[in-house]
Amino acid sequence: MFSRKINGDTLRMCLAIPQYGDELYRLIDRNRDHLGQWLPWLDETQSPADTKTFISAELMKFARGEALYTLLLVHERIGGTLAFKSIDSQTGTAVIGYWLAEEFTGLGIMSKSVTEIIQLGKEYYDLKTCRISCAVENIKSRAIPERLGFHEKETLANAECVNGRWLDHIVYELNL
Repeated sequence: MFSRKINGDTLRMCLAIPQYGDELYRLIDRNRDHLGQWLPWLDETQSPADTKTFISAELMKFARGEALYTLLLVHERIGGTLAFKSIDSQTGTAVIGYWLAEEFTGLGIMSKSVTEIIQLGKEYYDLKTCRISCAVENIKSRAIPERLGFHEKETLANAECVNGRWLDHIVYELNL
């Protein structure tokens, strides 16, 4: 199974497989309040089976070279996810998505992890461009691409509906 160290023995990313579904679901469920203000898919995630079904679908995309969905393991416990939500091999462009459980925020984990997945994308997917889309109001999420040298490409009005409210997104881009 794919696994990549990010920070010694304390932080690594690994390919999400259905066997992690129960643990990932429990983490999501414990963090519903924290994640619910920004992520629209929480309402669709009501059981470990939902999580396993999602992971299986992502593995099919991975097999076709269209996506890479990984788990972030902090001291061997799932702390969040990091993904190439889409990979366009024709243009060499990938869209990055991520989230962390509340207990792991503010520790530099995501900045290190996004740096690592970008490197992985250059090495294995011949990426030329990475994009990250964040809700305008999600200051913590926006700090990641801003810290890593992405530039603001555009702002999308009403890009996503979360809990009945429409969120504008800033799309960040990094040319590799």
